[in-house]
Amino acid sequence: MDKYKGISEELESIGHNFEEQKKRTQSYLYDIYNYKNIIIQEIKESSEKLGKQYFSISDVAEKIDCSRTTIYQNVILKEYIESINTELEALNPYEQIQNLKEEISYLNKIIDKMKIRDTEILLLKKENKDLREQYTSNRNNMVSIDKD
Repeated sequence: MDKYKGISEELESIGHNFEEQKKRTQSYLYDIYNYKNIIIQEIKESSEKLGKQYFSISDVAEKIDCSRTTIYQNVILKEYIESINTELEALNPYEQIQNLKEEISYLNKIIDKMKIRDTEILLLKKENKDLREQYTSNRNNMVSIDKD
């Protein structure tokens, strides 16, 4: 029964009991569960592959049967590999996500500054209005002094 423990727990979380199902349904559920696990493993492996730098000088040297020293000493080879690396990094979804996170953070900081600025402007407008009203009130209450 340990073989069905994972599927049993998952079915319980959605309100079903594995034991209460027909044998054929249990078999299908188990097959679906195994297929899901295969897909999850493939996704994890793909994510790991994407996350790694897969175009390093070492990798290239090994693939083209050339020493790393030769690549490091040949400026053109080294710069070409580095330019390809830059291009590949731009295509890497993890890199794109990181860039978007940084951009969001930067924009949120700007928004916070704008909120502070707008609040200060509103406070200044209120203070200006109050001072105008006070000035008008004081001006109306002033006694005119006649010069003799």
